[in-house]
Amino acid sequence: MDPRPATRQFDRRQFARAASSGLALFAIPGWFAACARTETGTNEPAVDVADGRPLLVLHVADDAQRRWQLGFWFGNFLLHGEPAELAPLATCDLACATTKELEDCGLDLQGVDAILKLPGEAPVVALAGKYPDDEPDWMYRPGEGDPNARLAQAMRLNHAWMAAQLAKVLGAGSLAFERGLARERAARRGFDSAEAPSAERARSAPCHALAAAAIDVARRDEWVKELATYAVHRWSDEGPSGSSWATNLGCGDNLERPLSADNYGIDCGMGYIPEIGQRFLHLFSAEELANG
Repeated sequence: MDPRPATRQFDRRQFARAASSGLALFAIPGWFAACARTETGTNEPAVDVADGRPLLVLHVADDAQRRWQLGFWFGNFLLHGEPAELAPLATCDLACATTKELEDCGLDLQGVDAILKLPGEAPVVALAGKYPDDEPDWMYRPGEGDPNARLAQAMRLNHAWMAAQLAKVLGAGSLAFERGLARERAARRGFDSAEAPSAERARSAPCHALAAAAIDVARRDEWVKELATYAVHRWSDEGPSGSSWATNLGCGDNLERPLSADNYGIDCGMGYIPEIGQRFLHLFSAEELANG
């Protein structure tokens, strides 16, 4: 008889219960094999757990509108996304790069908002396409209902759209996830699903924590909360390199950490933006970076 607690045993019935509890982000090919590997030990040599971590690169497009869309919605995602949506971001690093800086990446960047770089592999598209709800004038449409409600609805649609794409390249079954499991085991930081959720586990072994979130349904919310908290904490004060958090109360952008003493907005008091949309990421264009 296996002496391990039942919570450490992963089977398809357990996964089915997890899926019925809303774990759609985890239900992709390769998940069963990946979870099984979290239950096994390894004699691989220890390595730095941060070595080889995938890098999610936000594409700062030359097109100002596309740049604004990504900065607004990705920043809003970091600040207001659901924990289960944000959890995969705990497994990667995050940075920004202009079109010029990415011109040799080997990808057609038209309509691409983010790529994922994994050491030793060709970059892959991580986020691309048309946002489900992204009308630049949503905040200035009188007579069409409560703008707070309109933004909240757009936010839910766009967050789910981004989360689904990011889960494919960072979540269970992805190459980044497989590499992450191996890296964490090699660093002797891997653990099985019986472990209690903790901030330290989410930080030191985020891929194993992501696996545990699906395996241990009873503590799923605790796991994804720890992962999301860790992910957001890394970028909620200072934005990813190549960006700055900004606020707009209705009359222009004010950067929290500008490259110069100048900001973009004035306090005219005539505009209105719902509170959940007032803080976002300003992605520095190639021209702004050049002018310092």
